[in-house]
Amino acid sequence: MGINPIDFQVAIARTSEVSKITRVTQDQQQINQQLNDESVRLSLTAQLQSIQRPQETDQEELKNDDRSKKRNKKDDKERKNDNNDNENKEAIGGLDIKI
Repeated sequence: MGINPIDFQVAIARTSEVSKITRVTQDQQQINQQLNDESVRLSLTAQLQSIQRPQETDQEELKNDDRSKKRNKKDDKERKNDNNDNENKEAIGGLDIKI
């Protein structure tokens, strides 16, 4: 049994339609995969930033602690000097003489 010319024309037309549909489907799958990859990348970036932020905050807190310790040491020295000055004043009888 042979192929009639009309059947042949219909089969060729259908082939081009199928190839278009296949190409569109493949393109859509590729676009969906790219969108999924991008969303995963953004999610990982956000997680990484949230992990790094506390480390920066911890470093700032450590700097602040160091500054406050230095201030406390300086304040302690000043208080000690003030106490020594007061003792010296009392020993001399209230005269404002610094040694």
